[in-house]
Amino acid sequence: MRWIIAIMAAFSVGSCLAAGTASIGSVVSKDDLWIDHYRVQTSGTIFNGSEVQTGTNAQSIAEVRMGSGAKMTFYGDSRGTLYRDHLVLLRGAVELAASPSFRVEVTGLAVSASEPHSSGTVSIGADGAVEVSARTGNLHVVKYGGSPLAEVGPQEPLAFFHTNKTGWRIGTASPETFRESHHCYGDSGKDNDDRDCGDHHRHRSR
Repeated sequence: MRWIIAIMAAFSVGSCLAAGTASIGSVVSKDDLWIDHYRVQTSGTIFNGSEVQTGTNAQSIAEVRMGSGAKMTFYGDSRGTLYRDHLVLLRGAVELAASPSFRVEVTGLAVSASEPHSSGTVSIGADGAVEVSARTGNLHVVKYGGSPLAEVGPQEPLAFFHTNKTGWRIGTASPETFRESHHCYGDSGKDNDDRDCGDHHRHRSR
């Protein structure tokens, strides 16, 4: 009886380990590529929690295909951690084509497709601002916790900058050159007057 129990326990542990190490996708690159800090030649397998990093030159582009059907392009000098249902972008820029169930998390924001067949780019600027641009369909941007901030459509990129005083500032220009025509959303989600946005943004925009 004991040996039957031992075999069943071993089978259970083995099944858990196999499930925990199941591949969630693959990545292909013709240039510099690292997976979990290991240099990879041409292609590699992605597991839940794998970190993908591209080289610093413009040719270091990596194509990611997830088992869920999500597709991503990591551009040069980009880094992110991949999970079954989301990507945590840590540096650089990524282009996403996925269903609404997959999201990109970055600097306190979550970006996802508003509808099937939507695609677009999410990038982190030198000053920490996040730029979101849609190629097809719309992209939905929310704060962590689910509070909505914006819908981004084609030809209407938006840049998001977090201020310590009032929450999120949303501009219509690139992260490096915010225009004065913007909105400021505090942690309550309320659209505030420019005077409530603090001095941090006004210093950057001049």
